[in-house]
Amino acid sequence: MRYQDRVYGEFEISEPVILALLATPQMKRLVGIDMHGNPFPYFEKSAFSRLEHSLGVALILRKYGASLEQQVAGLLHDVSHTAFSHAGDFLFGKGTTQSHGDDILKEYLISSGLQKIVEQHGLTLGQLVASPSHLLLEQPLPSLCADRIDYALRELVVAGDWTAHQALALLSGLKARQGRWIFETEPVARKFVEAFKRLNGTVWASPQAAVMFATLEKLLKYAINKEYLTEHDLWTTDYEVSNKLQKFASHDPQLNQLYSQAFSKQGFRECRSTETPDIAISVKSRAIDPWVGDNRYSDLHPEYGIELPSLLKPKRYELVFQSSG
Repeated sequence: MRYQDRVYGEFEISEPVILALLATPQMKRLVGIDMHGNPFPYFEKSAFSRLEHSLGVALILRKYGASLEQQVAGLLHDVSHTAFSHAGDFLFGKGTTQSHGDDILKEYLISSGLQKIVEQHGLTLGQLVASPSHLLLEQPLPSLCADRIDYALRELVVAGDWTAHQALALLSGLKARQGRWIFETEPVARKFVEAFKRLNGTVWASPQAAVMFATLEKLLKYAINKEYLTEHDLWTTDYEVSNKLQKFASHDPQLNQLYSQAFSKQGFRECRSTETPDIAISVKSRAIDPWVGDNRYSDLHPEYGIELPSLLKPKRYELVFQSSG
Protein backbone atom coordinates (compact mmCIF):
# COMPACT_ATOMS: atom_id res chain seq x y z
CA MET A 1 0.00 0.00 0.00
CA ARG A 2 1.38 3.39 -1.06
CA TYR A 3 0.67 6.17 1.42
CA GLN A 4 1.40 9.86 0.88
CA ASP A 5 1.79 11.69 4.16
CA ARG A 6 1.64 15.46 3.87
CA VAL A 7 4.41 15.92 6.42
CA TYR A 8 6.78 12.98 5.90
CA GLY A 9 6.21 12.15 2.24
CA GLU A 10 5.57 8.83 0.53
CA PHE A 11 5.79 5.46 2.27
CA GLU A 12 5.19 1.88 1.26
CA ILE A 13 3.16 0.15 3.96
CA SER A 14 3.44 -3.61 3.62
CA GLU A 15 3.39 -4.95 7.18
CA PRO A 16 0.43 -7.39 7.39
CA VAL A 17 -0.58 -6.34 10.91
CA ILE A 18 -0.71 -2.63 9.98
CA LEU A 19 -2.64 -3.36 6.78
CA ALA A 20 -5.09 -5.55 8.70
CA LEU A 21 -5.67 -2.85 11.32
CA LEU A 22 -6.15 -0.10 8.73
CA ALA A 23 -8.90 -2.23 7.13
CA THR A 24 -10.94 -2.39 10.36
CA PRO A 25 -14.02 -0.20 10.93
CA GLN A 26 -12.49 0.97 14.21
CA MET A 27 -9.50 2.54 12.45
CA LYS A 28 -11.55 3.78 9.50
CA ARG A 29 -13.80 5.60 12.00
CA LEU A 30 -10.87 7.86 12.90
CA VAL A 31 -11.09 9.46 9.45
CA GLY A 32 -14.28 11.09 10.74
CA ILE A 33 -12.82 12.42 14.00
CA ASP A 34 -11.00 15.74 13.90
CA MET A 35 -7.96 16.27 16.11
CA HIS A 36 -9.23 19.54 17.55
CA GLY A 37 -12.78 18.45 18.34
CA ASN A 38 -14.89 20.73 16.20
CA PRO A 39 -12.53 22.71 13.95
CA PHE A 40 -15.04 24.65 11.88
CA PRO A 41 -15.65 27.79 13.97
CA TYR A 42 -12.04 28.45 15.00
CA PHE A 43 -9.54 25.95 13.57
CA GLU A 44 -10.84 25.03 10.13
CA LYS A 45 -7.63 25.85 8.29
CA SER A 46 -5.69 23.35 10.39
CA ALA A 47 -8.24 20.52 10.48
CA PHE A 48 -6.89 16.99 10.22
CA SER A 49 -8.16 13.63 11.34
CA ARG A 50 -7.17 11.29 14.14
CA LEU A 51 -6.35 8.67 11.50
CA GLU A 52 -3.91 10.99 9.73
CA HIS A 53 -2.21 11.70 13.06
CA SER A 54 -2.18 8.04 14.11
CA LEU A 55 -0.57 6.98 10.86
CA GLY A 56 1.86 9.88 11.21
CA VAL A 57 2.95 8.65 14.63
CA ALA A 58 3.52 5.13 13.27
CA LEU A 59 5.48 6.52 10.33
CA ILE A 60 7.75 8.77 12.37
CA LEU A 61 8.48 5.81 14.65
CA ARG A 62 9.37 3.77 11.57
CA LYS A 63 11.52 6.62 10.24
CA TYR A 64 13.56 6.53 13.46
CA GLY A 65 13.94 2.76 13.59
CA ALA A 66 11.39 1.86 16.27
CA SER A 67 10.23 -1.75 16.45
CA LEU A 68 7.13 -2.94 14.61
CA GLU A 69 5.53 -3.47 18.01
CA GLN A 70 6.01 0.23 18.86
CA GLN A 71 4.78 1.31 15.42
CA VAL A 72 1.57 -0.68 15.91
CA ALA A 73 1.13 0.83 19.37
CA GLY A 74 1.54 4.26 17.77
CA LEU A 75 -1.05 3.46 15.12
CA LEU A 76 -3.55 2.35 17.79
CA HIS A 77 -2.85 4.95 20.47
CA ASP A 78 -5.86 7.16 19.59
CA VAL A 79 -8.34 4.52 18.44
CA SER A 80 -10.38 4.81 21.67
CA HIS A 81 -11.17 8.52 21.23
CA THR A 82 -14.81 9.51 21.18
CA ALA A 83 -16.37 11.70 18.52
CA PHE A 84 -15.14 15.31 18.77
CA SER A 85 -11.85 14.06 20.23
CA HIS A 86 -10.96 15.73 23.53
CA ALA A 87 -14.44 17.22 23.90
CA GLY A 88 -15.38 13.73 25.03
CA ASP A 89 -12.94 14.02 27.92
CA PHE A 90 -15.06 16.74 29.48
CA LEU A 91 -18.10 14.44 29.48
CA PHE A 92 -16.14 11.92 31.53
CA GLY A 93 -14.54 14.40 33.94
CA LYS A 94 -11.11 14.29 32.29
CA GLY A 95 -11.05 17.76 30.73
CA THR A 96 -7.84 19.03 32.32
CA THR A 97 -5.90 15.81 31.69
CA GLN A 98 -7.56 14.83 28.39
CA SER A 99 -6.80 11.24 29.31
CA HIS A 100 -10.10 9.43 28.81
CA GLY A 101 -9.02 7.76 25.57
CA ASP A 102 -5.78 6.58 27.17
CA ASP A 103 -7.59 5.35 30.27
CA ILE A 104 -9.93 3.10 28.30
CA LEU A 105 -7.55 2.05 25.51
CA LYS A 106 -6.90 -1.45 26.83
CA GLU A 107 -10.59 -2.09 27.44
CA TYR A 108 -11.46 -0.73 23.98
CA LEU A 109 -8.89 -2.92 22.21
CA ILE A 110 -10.41 -5.96 23.90
CA SER A 111 -14.09 -5.11 23.40
CA SER A 112 -13.66 -3.95 19.80
CA GLY A 113 -11.91 -7.11 18.64
CA LEU A 114 -8.68 -5.31 17.77
CA GLN A 115 -6.84 -7.40 20.36
CA LYS A 116 -7.60 -10.55 18.36
CA ILE A 117 -6.24 -9.00 15.18
CA VAL A 118 -2.91 -8.06 16.73
CA GLU A 119 -2.66 -11.47 18.40
CA GLN A 120 -3.18 -13.14 15.03
CA HIS A 121 -0.05 -11.32 13.92
CA GLY A 122 2.08 -12.39 16.87
CA LEU A 123 1.67 -9.37 19.16
CA THR A 124 0.10 -9.23 22.60
CA LEU A 125 -1.99 -6.60 24.35
CA GLY A 126 0.73 -6.10 26.94
CA GLN A 127 3.17 -5.16 24.19
CA LEU A 128 0.85 -2.45 22.90
CA VAL A 129 -0.64 -0.74 25.95
CA ALA A 130 1.47 1.21 28.45
CA SER A 131 4.56 -0.80 27.62
CA PRO A 132 7.65 0.51 29.45
CA SER A 133 9.63 -0.10 26.25
CA HIS A 134 7.63 2.47 24.27
CA LEU A 135 9.82 5.39 25.28
CA LEU A 136 9.84 6.95 21.83
CA LEU A 137 6.05 6.79 21.48
CA GLU A 138 4.85 8.27 24.78
CA GLN A 139 6.48 10.27 27.55
CA PRO A 140 4.96 12.41 30.32
CA LEU A 141 5.02 16.16 29.75
CA PRO A 142 7.25 18.07 29.25
CA SER A 143 9.36 15.38 27.56
CA LEU A 144 9.29 14.99 23.81
CA CYS A 145 7.68 11.93 22.23
CA ALA A 146 6.51 10.78 18.80
CA ASP A 147 2.91 11.70 19.59
CA ARG A 148 3.81 15.34 20.39
CA ILE A 149 6.27 15.65 17.53
CA ASP A 150 3.67 14.51 15.02
CA TYR A 151 0.67 16.55 16.14
CA ALA A 152 2.77 19.71 16.44
CA LEU A 153 4.49 19.34 13.06
CA ARG A 154 1.20 18.33 11.43
CA GLU A 155 -0.58 21.36 12.90
CA LEU A 156 2.17 23.64 11.57
CA VAL A 157 2.18 22.10 8.08
CA VAL A 158 -1.58 21.76 7.64
CA ALA A 159 -2.19 25.34 8.79
CA GLY A 160 0.44 26.58 6.36
CA ASP A 161 2.76 27.99 9.02
CA TRP A 162 5.55 25.65 7.93
CA THR A 163 6.17 23.75 4.72
CA ALA A 164 6.72 20.01 4.73
CA HIS A 165 10.31 20.79 3.72
CA GLN A 166 10.77 22.87 6.89
CA ALA A 167 9.30 20.07 9.02
CA LEU A 168 11.66 17.51 7.49
CA ALA A 169 14.58 19.89 7.95
CA LEU A 170 13.76 20.08 11.65
CA LEU A 171 13.57 16.28 11.86
CA SER A 172 17.01 16.04 10.28
CA GLY A 173 18.37 17.72 13.43
CA LEU A 174 16.51 15.34 15.75
CA LYS A 175 17.87 11.95 16.77
CA ALA A 176 16.43 9.04 18.75
CA ARG A 177 18.85 7.36 21.15
CA GLN A 178 18.15 4.99 24.05
CA GLY A 179 14.49 5.95 24.17
CA ARG A 180 15.15 9.71 24.03
CA TRP A 181 14.42 12.27 21.35
CA ILE A 182 17.47 14.52 21.22
CA PHE A 183 18.03 17.71 19.26
CA GLU A 184 21.57 17.98 18.01
CA THR A 185 21.77 21.77 18.20
CA GLU A 186 20.17 24.49 20.31
CA PRO A 187 18.83 26.60 17.39
CA VAL A 188 16.81 23.69 16.02
CA ALA A 189 15.49 22.87 19.49
CA ARG A 190 14.59 26.51 20.07
CA LYS A 191 12.66 26.67 16.82
CA PHE A 192 10.50 23.73 17.85
CA VAL A 193 10.07 24.81 21.48
CA GLU A 194 8.91 28.26 20.39
CA ALA A 195 6.55 26.84 17.75
CA PHE A 196 5.10 24.40 20.30
CA LYS A 197 4.59 27.20 22.82
CA ARG A 198 2.82 29.34 20.22
CA LEU A 199 0.51 26.48 19.18
CA ASN A 200 -0.40 25.87 22.80
CA GLY A 201 -1.36 29.51 23.28
CA THR A 202 -3.18 30.02 20.00
CA VAL A 203 -4.75 26.59 19.45
CA TRP A 204 -4.63 23.79 22.05
CA ALA A 205 -5.11 25.81 25.25
CA SER A 206 -6.43 28.99 23.66
CA PRO A 207 -9.64 30.85 24.60
CA GLN A 208 -11.07 29.60 21.30
CA ALA A 209 -10.38 26.00 22.35
CA ALA A 210 -12.03 26.72 25.69
CA VAL A 211 -15.16 27.99 23.92
CA MET A 212 -15.12 24.99 21.58
CA PHE A 213 -14.81 22.47 24.42
CA ALA A 214 -17.35 24.21 26.65
CA THR A 215 -20.03 24.57 23.97
CA LEU A 216 -19.56 21.00 22.78
CA GLU A 217 -19.72 19.70 26.34
CA LYS A 218 -22.99 21.56 27.01
CA LEU A 219 -24.46 20.37 23.71
CA LEU A 220 -23.52 16.73 24.18
CA LYS A 221 -24.59 16.60 27.84
CA TYR A 222 -27.97 18.10 27.01
CA ALA A 223 -28.47 15.73 24.07
CA ILE A 224 -27.58 12.67 26.14
CA ASN A 225 -29.82 13.82 29.00
CA LYS A 226 -32.70 14.26 26.53
CA GLU A 227 -31.88 10.85 25.00
CA TYR A 228 -31.25 12.37 21.58
CA LEU A 229 -27.89 10.68 21.81
CA THR A 230 -26.74 7.51 23.54
CA GLU A 231 -23.23 6.82 24.78
CA HIS A 232 -22.89 4.44 21.84
CA ASP A 233 -23.21 7.42 19.48
CA LEU A 234 -20.01 8.87 20.94
CA TRP A 235 -18.10 6.02 19.29
CA THR A 236 -19.30 6.93 15.82
CA THR A 237 -17.94 10.01 14.00
CA ASP A 238 -18.18 13.78 14.34
CA TYR A 239 -20.40 13.94 11.26
CA GLU A 240 -22.76 11.22 12.42
CA VAL A 241 -23.27 12.82 15.83
CA SER A 242 -23.69 16.28 14.31
CA ASN A 243 -26.15 14.99 11.73
CA LYS A 244 -28.22 13.24 14.38
CA LEU A 245 -28.36 16.38 16.54
CA GLN A 246 -29.45 18.50 13.58
CA LYS A 247 -32.50 16.29 13.12
CA PHE A 248 -33.66 16.97 16.68
CA ALA A 249 -32.66 20.65 16.76
CA SER A 250 -35.60 21.82 14.64
CA HIS A 251 -38.00 20.46 17.32
CA ASP A 252 -36.11 21.62 20.41
CA PRO A 253 -35.28 25.36 20.67
CA GLN A 254 -32.76 24.83 23.48
CA LEU A 255 -30.93 22.14 21.55
CA ASN A 256 -30.96 24.40 18.50
CA GLN A 257 -29.38 27.22 20.52
CA LEU A 258 -26.71 24.94 21.96
CA TYR A 259 -25.98 23.52 18.51
CA SER A 260 -25.65 27.01 17.07
CA GLN A 261 -23.25 28.04 19.84
CA ALA A 262 -21.10 24.97 19.24
CA PHE A 263 -20.99 25.11 15.45
CA SER A 264 -20.85 28.87 14.84
CA LYS A 265 -18.07 31.28 15.70
CA GLN A 266 -18.97 33.12 18.91
CA GLY A 267 -17.89 36.54 20.03
CA PHE A 268 -16.65 36.39 23.61
CA ARG A 269 -14.66 38.29 26.22
CA GLU A 270 -13.33 37.80 29.72
CA CYS A 271 -16.01 37.78 32.39
CA ARG A 272 -16.10 40.72 34.77
CA SER A 273 -16.28 40.11 38.51
CA THR A 274 -19.91 41.32 38.59
CA GLU A 275 -21.03 38.94 35.83
CA THR A 276 -21.99 35.30 35.66
CA PRO A 277 -19.84 33.57 33.03
CA ASP A 278 -21.40 31.81 30.06
CA ILE A 279 -18.30 29.61 30.02
CA ALA A 280 -16.22 28.53 33.00
CA ILE A 281 -13.74 25.86 32.06
CA SER A 282 -10.16 24.68 32.60
CA VAL A 283 -8.29 23.18 29.66
CA LYS A 284 -5.10 21.17 29.42
CA SER A 285 -1.95 23.12 28.65
CA ARG A 286 1.12 21.64 26.97
CA ALA A 287 4.79 22.57 26.88
CA ILE A 288 7.96 20.67 26.04
CA ASP A 289 11.45 20.61 27.51
CA PRO A 290 13.41 18.48 25.05
CA TRP A 291 16.93 17.15 25.27
CA VAL A 292 19.60 19.14 23.44
CA GLY A 293 22.64 16.90 23.43
CA ASP A 294 23.18 15.94 27.09
CA ASN A 295 21.15 18.84 28.50
CA ARG A 296 17.53 19.76 28.79
CA TYR A 297 16.48 22.88 26.88
CA SER A 298 15.67 24.50 30.24
CA ASP A 299 19.26 23.91 31.37
CA LEU A 300 20.40 26.03 28.44
CA HIS A 301 17.63 28.58 28.99
CA PRO A 302 17.00 28.92 32.75
CA GLU A 303 14.35 31.58 32.12
CA TYR A 304 12.35 28.97 30.22
CA GLY A 305 12.73 26.57 33.13
CA ILE A 306 11.23 29.22 35.42
CA GLU A 307 8.31 29.72 32.98
CA LEU A 308 7.70 26.00 32.41
CA PRO A 309 5.47 25.26 35.45
CA SER A 310 3.04 28.01 34.46
CA LEU A 311 3.02 26.78 30.86
CA LEU A 312 2.07 23.29 32.03
CA LYS A 313 -0.65 24.42 34.42
CA PRO A 314 -4.23 24.00 33.09
CA LYS A 315 -5.61 27.26 31.72
CA ARG A 316 -8.73 28.58 33.42
CA TYR A 317 -11.22 30.62 31.41
CA GLU A 318 -14.33 32.48 32.52
CA LEU A 319 -15.94 34.07 29.50
CA VAL A 320 -19.17 35.70 28.38
CA PHE A 321 -20.59 35.68 24.89
CA GLN A 322 -20.77 38.93 22.97
CA SER A 323 -23.22 39.75 20.23
CA SER A 324 -21.55 40.29 16.86
CA GLY A 325 -23.74 43.35 16.44
